[in-house]
Amino acid sequence: FSVAPTTACAGETVTFTATGGSSYCFTHSCSACQHNLYDSGNDDPVDAACLLENDSCEYTSSNSYPVVMPDSGSVTVWVRVRNAAGCTDSVSTTVTLLTDCVTGCAPLRLYQTTAQSDGYMTWANAKAHCESKGARLPNVDELRCMCLHKADGEYIDDYLYWSISPYSGSTTYYQGIIFDAGCSVSNHIPATDTRNFRCVR
Repeated sequence: FSVAPTTACAGETVTFTATGGSSYCFTHSCSACQHNLYDSGNDDPVDAACLLENDSCEYTSSNSYPVVMPDSGSVTVWVRVRNAAGCTDSVSTTVTLLTDCVTGCAPLRLYQTTAQSDGYMTWANAKAHCESKGARLPNVDELRCMCLHKADGEYIDDYLYWSISPYSGSTTYYQGIIFDAGCSVSNHIPATDTRNFRCVR
């Protein structure tokens, strides 16, 4: 069976899920069903159905402890699965660090890491641009985290960046973050203004 995820951001708390596949559980499981079958001395149809069910390689549950990713390197975890008969098995997986994460804002990831801005557009055009790339505009809290943890050269030193967050439920005014003024929130920005923006995933 396989375990996901296999990549994560530094500082991200990751919980793993096991899916599919097969293990020794499906040749040595069904202990309760086998016990009944052997005791009865005949091919009881209920017991046979139980054996068939547990040979289907479908796991009914999985569990693992959450892991906080380190700032460098990789981490190996073990995930345990259990089938319907209660048999358990474990598998290990190695999780590697992503390189496009926003430092200090896990699991936030940048659409691109080489540019200082993804554009200079109205709010609607910025939103559409990000979505066309399989990304999105960050909300105001995410954007402020990006500002507070930004490294030199990561962003254009501009007055304001768009967020996806509306101002007080409005559809014509949105919030932004002022990157060169202490990462403060700017409210009531007309959606028709043109501002810099960063797409995130």
